Amino acid sequence: MNDSSSTGRAARAILAAFALASLLLVQGCGIICPMLQVPKPQVANNPSPTPDRQPIPNGPSETAPTGPVEFTIHDRLGEGQVSERVELTIDGRQMGTINVDAYTKDAFMRVSVPEGGPHPYSVQAKAIFKGQDGKPVEVLGSGEGTLNVEPGKEYELAGEMKGNTWQIVIQERQTGQSQ
Repeated sequence: MNDSSSTGRAARAILAAFALASLLLVQGCGIICPMLQVPKPQVANNPSPTPDRQPIPNGPSETAPTGPVEFTIHDRLGEGQVSERVELTIDGRQMGTINVDAYTKDAFMRVSVPEGGPHPYSVQAKAIFKGQDGKPVEVLGSGEGTLNVEPGKEYELAGEMKGNTWQIVIQERQTGQSQ
């Protein structure tokens, strides 16, 4: 065997190995040096509408509030009432209790929900009314419904006796009412 042909083959093998290592390094495959990766070209997105991608009319607003929404629920001592205690549940979560009596005739609760829109609620109440004979009469009440929540909006509790049932609702507070 000729030494020059063996030397030539060895030189070509070394050159091929060096070329392959260089190619892997330049391509940034991360095998030789993960710190030397070549950035891939970025393809620009075309923000202008195309015939197959038109904006959706009346779609979600870019300025629509996201995240928690806070609002206020008011209660006040009604005619003939001595005291009232109302437990409020929204979306199945106990939110708190509002108490009104001779010393605190108006009260309110600030409430926060994950987002605006419709939220189911329920209320359980216990009130003491002044009876016709002047003696206190305990009345239990309840109610449920859906509250359409908007940021900063104010609502109020309202009750109505229907026969022996005291029905309670949460309604939007009328403007101009004091707390």
